[in-house]
Amino acid sequence: MERSVVKETTRSYTASLLVLLAAGSACAQVEVKTVKPDGTPNKAAWMAQGTYGMMVHYLIKPQGDTPEAKTADLNRTVASFDLDHFMEQFDETGADWLIFTLAQGTGYLSSRNEMIDDLQPGLSPNRDLIPEIGEALHNRGKRLIVYLPGAHTAADPNMKRLLGQGTDGYAERHNELIRHYSLKLGKHLDGWWFDSCRPQPDAAWQKEIDACRAGNPDSVVAFSGAEFCAAGTIKPRCPIEDYHAGEIHLLED
Repeated sequence: MERSVVKETTRSYTASLLVLLAAGSACAQVEVKTVKPDGTPNKAAWMAQGTYGMMVHYLIKPQGDTPEAKTADLNRTVASFDLDHFMEQFDETGADWLIFTLAQGTGYLSSRNEMIDDLQPGLSPNRDLIPEIGEALHNRGKRLIVYLPGAHTAADPNMKRLLGQGTDGYAERHNELIRHYSLKLGKHLDGWWFDSCRPQPDAAWQKEIDACRAGNPDSVVAFSGAEFCAAGTIKPRCPIEDYHAGEIHLLED
Protein backbone atom coordinates (compact mmCIF):
# COMPACT_ATOMS: atom_id res chain seq x y z
CA MET A 1 0.00 0.00 0.00
CA GLU A 2 1.69 3.14 -1.22
CA ARG A 3 -0.13 5.71 0.90
CA SER A 4 -0.76 5.65 4.63
CA VAL A 5 -4.31 5.09 5.84
CA VAL A 6 -3.95 8.14 8.07
CA LYS A 7 -1.97 11.36 7.84
CA GLU A 8 -0.22 10.73 11.18
CA THR A 9 3.12 9.04 11.75
CA THR A 10 3.18 5.42 12.87
CA ARG A 11 4.30 6.49 16.36
CA SER A 12 0.63 7.06 17.21
CA TYR A 13 -0.98 3.96 15.76
CA THR A 14 -0.40 0.50 14.46
CA ALA A 15 -2.39 -0.91 11.56
CA SER A 16 -1.99 -4.50 10.43
CA LEU A 17 -4.09 -6.49 8.01
CA LEU A 18 -4.86 -10.15 8.54
CA VAL A 19 -6.79 -12.32 6.08
CA LEU A 20 -8.96 -14.55 8.23
CA LEU A 21 -10.66 -16.93 5.85
CA ALA A 22 -9.57 -17.58 2.27
CA ALA A 23 -12.28 -17.96 -0.34
CA GLY A 24 -12.06 -20.75 -2.85
CA SER A 25 -13.62 -23.87 -4.21
CA ALA A 26 -13.19 -25.71 -0.91
CA CYS A 27 -15.20 -23.05 0.89
CA ALA A 28 -17.84 -22.97 -1.80
CA GLN A 29 -18.45 -26.73 -1.42
CA VAL A 30 -19.14 -26.56 2.33
CA GLU A 31 -22.77 -27.08 3.23
CA VAL A 32 -23.93 -24.00 5.10
CA LYS A 33 -26.06 -24.85 8.11
CA THR A 34 -28.72 -22.22 8.82
CA VAL A 35 -29.71 -23.93 12.09
CA LYS A 36 -27.45 -24.99 14.95
CA PRO A 37 -27.60 -28.51 16.46
CA ASP A 38 -29.68 -27.11 19.33
CA GLY A 39 -32.30 -25.85 16.86
CA THR A 40 -31.48 -22.13 17.17
CA PRO A 41 -30.70 -20.02 14.08
CA ASN A 42 -27.12 -19.97 12.84
CA LYS A 43 -26.61 -16.20 12.77
CA ALA A 44 -23.10 -16.63 11.35
CA ALA A 45 -24.17 -18.61 8.29
CA TRP A 46 -23.19 -15.66 6.08
CA MET A 47 -19.54 -16.17 7.06
CA ALA A 48 -19.50 -19.57 5.33
CA GLN A 49 -20.78 -18.47 1.95
CA GLY A 50 -17.40 -18.85 0.25
CA THR A 51 -16.33 -15.34 1.25
CA TYR A 52 -13.58 -14.03 3.52
CA GLY A 53 -12.96 -11.21 5.95
CA MET A 54 -10.11 -8.91 6.92
CA MET A 55 -8.91 -7.90 10.39
CA VAL A 56 -7.30 -4.53 11.08
CA HIS A 57 -5.52 -3.65 14.33
CA TYR A 58 -5.77 0.14 14.70
CA LEU A 59 -4.04 0.77 18.03
CA ILE A 60 -3.71 4.36 19.17
CA LYS A 61 -1.03 5.18 21.75
CA PRO A 62 -1.13 8.96 22.13
CA GLN A 63 2.09 10.84 22.80
CA GLY A 64 2.50 13.62 25.35
CA ASP A 65 3.80 14.52 28.80
CA THR A 66 0.37 15.28 30.28
CA PRO A 67 -3.11 13.79 30.02
CA GLU A 68 -4.21 16.89 28.10
CA ALA A 69 -1.39 16.50 25.59
CA LYS A 70 -2.23 12.83 25.09
CA THR A 71 -5.89 13.64 24.52
CA ALA A 72 -4.93 16.27 21.95
CA ASP A 73 -2.73 13.70 20.16
CA LEU A 74 -5.54 11.14 20.31
CA ASN A 75 -7.91 13.58 18.62
CA ARG A 76 -5.33 14.56 15.99
CA THR A 77 -4.69 10.93 15.12
CA VAL A 78 -8.32 9.85 14.82
CA ALA A 79 -9.34 13.08 13.05
CA SER A 80 -6.68 12.42 10.41
CA PHE A 81 -7.88 8.89 9.62
CA ASP A 82 -8.46 8.96 5.86
CA LEU A 83 -11.69 6.98 5.61
CA ASP A 84 -12.06 7.31 1.84
CA HIS A 85 -8.58 5.94 1.19
CA PHE A 86 -9.01 3.22 3.80
CA MET A 87 -12.19 2.05 2.10
CA GLU A 88 -10.39 2.10 -1.27
CA GLN A 89 -7.80 -0.24 0.24
CA PHE A 90 -10.53 -2.43 1.71
CA ASP A 91 -12.27 -2.63 -1.67
CA GLU A 92 -9.03 -3.81 -3.28
CA THR A 93 -8.88 -6.83 -0.97
CA GLY A 94 -12.26 -8.13 -2.12
CA ALA A 95 -13.16 -8.94 1.50
CA ASP A 96 -16.82 -9.12 2.52
CA TRP A 97 -16.42 -8.14 6.16
CA LEU A 98 -14.02 -6.15 8.33
CA ILE A 99 -12.92 -6.68 11.94
CA PHE A 100 -11.81 -3.30 13.33
CA THR A 101 -10.22 -2.56 16.71
CA LEU A 102 -12.14 -0.45 19.22
CA ALA A 103 -9.36 -0.75 21.82
CA GLN A 104 -6.48 -2.97 22.89
CA GLY A 105 -3.78 -2.41 25.43
CA THR A 106 -3.23 1.36 25.15
CA GLY A 107 -6.09 2.50 27.39
CA TYR A 108 -7.56 4.68 24.64
CA LEU A 109 -10.55 4.08 22.37
CA SER A 110 -10.58 4.56 18.60
CA SER A 111 -14.14 5.90 18.55
CA ARG A 112 -16.17 8.20 20.77
CA ASN A 113 -17.86 6.76 23.85
CA GLU A 114 -20.02 9.09 25.93
CA MET A 115 -20.21 6.60 28.81
CA ILE A 116 -16.42 6.63 29.25
CA ASP A 117 -16.31 10.41 28.70
CA ASP A 118 -18.64 10.86 31.67
CA LEU A 119 -16.27 8.80 33.87
CA GLN A 120 -13.05 10.40 32.63
CA PRO A 121 -12.87 12.78 29.68
CA GLY A 122 -10.04 12.39 27.19
CA LEU A 123 -9.83 8.63 26.70
CA SER A 124 -12.15 8.50 23.72
CA PRO A 125 -11.78 10.80 20.69
CA ASN A 126 -14.24 13.43 19.53
CA ARG A 127 -14.69 11.63 16.21
CA ASP A 128 -17.15 8.74 15.99
CA LEU A 129 -14.92 6.78 13.64
CA ILE A 130 -16.38 3.29 13.92
CA PRO A 131 -19.96 4.35 13.04
CA GLU A 132 -18.47 6.07 9.98
CA ILE A 133 -16.72 2.85 9.00
CA GLY A 134 -19.87 0.82 9.61
CA GLU A 135 -21.91 3.12 7.37
CA ALA A 136 -19.27 3.04 4.63
CA LEU A 137 -19.19 -0.76 4.72
CA HIS A 138 -22.95 -1.14 4.63
CA ASN A 139 -23.19 1.27 1.72
CA ARG A 140 -21.08 -1.33 -0.11
CA GLY A 141 -23.14 -4.28 1.07
CA LYS A 142 -20.32 -5.34 3.43
CA ARG A 143 -20.27 -6.06 7.17
CA LEU A 144 -18.52 -4.77 10.29
CA ILE A 145 -17.27 -6.70 13.34
CA VAL A 146 -15.76 -4.81 16.30
CA TYR A 147 -12.72 -6.12 18.20
CA LEU A 148 -12.48 -5.54 21.96
CA PRO A 149 -10.47 -7.21 24.76
CA GLY A 150 -12.54 -9.53 26.94
CA ALA A 151 -14.08 -8.16 30.11
CA HIS A 152 -11.66 -9.92 32.46
CA THR A 153 -8.37 -9.47 30.63
CA ALA A 154 -5.94 -6.78 31.75
CA ALA A 155 -5.31 -5.66 28.16
CA ASP A 156 -7.34 -2.47 28.39
CA PRO A 157 -6.20 -0.81 31.64
CA ASN A 158 -8.11 2.48 31.67
CA MET A 159 -11.45 0.88 30.80
CA LYS A 160 -11.04 -1.76 33.51
CA ARG A 161 -10.06 0.87 36.08
CA LEU A 162 -12.97 3.16 35.25
CA LEU A 163 -15.48 0.32 35.29
CA GLY A 164 -14.11 -1.04 38.58
CA GLN A 165 -12.61 -4.39 37.63
CA GLY A 166 -12.55 -6.65 40.69
CA THR A 167 -15.48 -4.94 42.39
CA ASP A 168 -19.14 -5.92 42.61
CA GLY A 169 -21.09 -5.05 39.48
CA TYR A 170 -18.05 -4.85 37.21
CA ALA A 171 -19.40 -7.38 34.68
CA GLU A 172 -22.68 -5.46 34.44
CA ARG A 173 -20.83 -2.17 33.90
CA HIS A 174 -18.68 -3.73 31.20
CA ASN A 175 -21.81 -5.03 29.52
CA GLU A 176 -23.16 -1.47 29.59
CA LEU A 177 -20.03 -0.33 27.73
CA ILE A 178 -20.73 -2.94 25.06
CA ARG A 179 -24.42 -2.09 24.97
CA HIS A 180 -23.58 1.60 24.48
CA TYR A 181 -21.71 0.90 21.23
CA SER A 182 -24.23 -1.68 20.09
CA LEU A 183 -27.12 0.76 20.40
CA LYS A 184 -25.11 3.53 18.76
CA LEU A 185 -24.19 1.47 15.71
CA GLY A 186 -27.44 -0.45 15.39
CA LYS A 187 -27.72 -2.40 12.14
CA HIS A 188 -24.34 -1.06 10.99
CA LEU A 189 -22.68 -3.40 13.50
CA ASP A 190 -22.78 -7.05 12.47
CA GLY A 191 -20.69 -8.69 15.16
CA TRP A 192 -18.12 -8.75 17.95
CA TRP A 193 -14.74 -10.44 18.48
CA PHE A 194 -13.56 -10.52 22.11
CA ASP A 195 -9.95 -11.33 22.96
CA SER A 196 -8.30 -13.29 25.81
CA CYS A 197 -11.50 -14.39 27.51
CA ARG A 198 -11.58 -16.59 30.59
CA PRO A 199 -14.08 -19.42 31.25
CA GLN A 200 -17.37 -18.47 32.87
CA PRO A 201 -20.90 -19.93 33.21
CA ASP A 202 -23.18 -19.89 30.19
CA ALA A 203 -25.50 -17.46 31.97
CA ALA A 204 -22.68 -14.89 32.15
CA TRP A 205 -21.80 -15.48 28.50
CA GLN A 206 -25.45 -14.96 27.58
CA LYS A 207 -25.56 -11.59 29.36
CA GLU A 208 -22.58 -10.41 27.30
CA ILE A 209 -24.16 -11.69 24.11
CA ASP A 210 -27.42 -9.91 24.94
CA ALA A 211 -25.48 -6.64 25.39
CA CYS A 212 -23.76 -7.19 22.05
CA ARG A 213 -27.14 -7.59 20.36
CA ALA A 214 -28.86 -4.62 21.98
CA GLY A 215 -28.73 -2.64 18.74
CA ASN A 216 -28.84 -5.51 16.27
CA PRO A 217 -30.38 -8.86 17.30
CA ASP A 218 -28.62 -10.55 14.38
CA SER A 219 -25.09 -9.65 15.52
CA VAL A 220 -22.65 -12.57 15.69
CA VAL A 221 -20.35 -12.93 18.71
CA ALA A 222 -17.07 -14.81 19.30
CA PHE A 223 -14.97 -15.06 22.48
CA SER A 224 -11.32 -15.97 21.98
CA GLY A 225 -9.46 -17.79 24.72
CA ALA A 226 -6.25 -17.64 22.68
CA GLU A 227 -6.64 -21.38 22.20
CA PHE A 228 -3.39 -21.70 20.28
CA CYS A 229 -1.57 -21.00 23.56
CA ALA A 230 -3.27 -23.86 25.42
CA ALA A 231 -1.79 -27.24 24.56
CA GLY A 232 -4.37 -29.70 23.31
CA THR A 233 -7.22 -27.18 23.28
CA ILE A 234 -9.35 -26.82 20.17
CA LYS A 235 -12.78 -26.30 21.72
CA PRO A 236 -14.09 -22.72 21.81
CA ARG A 237 -13.84 -20.87 25.12
CA CYS A 238 -17.55 -20.00 24.97
CA PRO A 239 -19.78 -22.97 24.07
CA ILE A 240 -22.71 -20.76 23.03
CA GLU A 241 -20.84 -18.32 20.76
CA ASP A 242 -21.94 -17.82 17.14
CA TYR A 243 -18.61 -18.45 15.43
CA HIS A 244 -15.14 -19.58 16.48
CA ALA A 245 -12.59 -16.80 17.02
CA GLY A 246 -10.12 -18.95 15.14
CA GLU A 247 -6.93 -18.56 17.17
CA ILE A 248 -5.99 -22.19 16.69
CA HIS A 249 -2.75 -23.66 15.37
CA LEU A 250 -3.51 -27.24 16.39
CA LEU A 251 -5.74 -27.82 13.35
CA GLU A 252 -2.70 -27.68 11.03
CA ASP A 253 -2.12 -31.41 11.57
